[in-house]
Amino acid sequence: MDFGIAGKVAVIAAGSRGCGLAVATSLAMEGVQVFLSGRQAEHVTSAVEAIRAAGGKAFGVVADMTTVEGVAKIVDGAKAELGEPTILIVNPPSASQKRAFEEYSDADFQEASDICLRADCGGKK
Repeated sequence: MDFGIAGKVAVIAAGSRGCGLAVATSLAMEGVQVFLSGRQAEHVTSAVEAIRAAGGKAFGVVADMTTVEGVAKIVDGAKAELGEPTILIVNPPSASQKRAFEEYSDADFQEASDICLRADCGGKK
């Protein structure tokens, strides 16, 4: 299927494993140049290598997308390697993935909202 996005530049925050990696790989297979991030170097390296081995164009950086510094590192890295991004995929960590929905507190929902919407995550630097 051709989505008309070949040649575009995508940033996939938290794209080194799981759903983020699946999105990064899918975009790369559509001809998108991907720049992914993750918090663990071995996962970032492995993800970039796997995408390249499959024929995609990928770069990555070790950075924590929930901090101001991490966001700057991701954006600056993407621009330096591939140019201005045109696609942004944000794959934030959840407050907790080990509890049932009804067990989440108001604070958990606020934390998840902060991660999704604010790079400083409520003051985390």
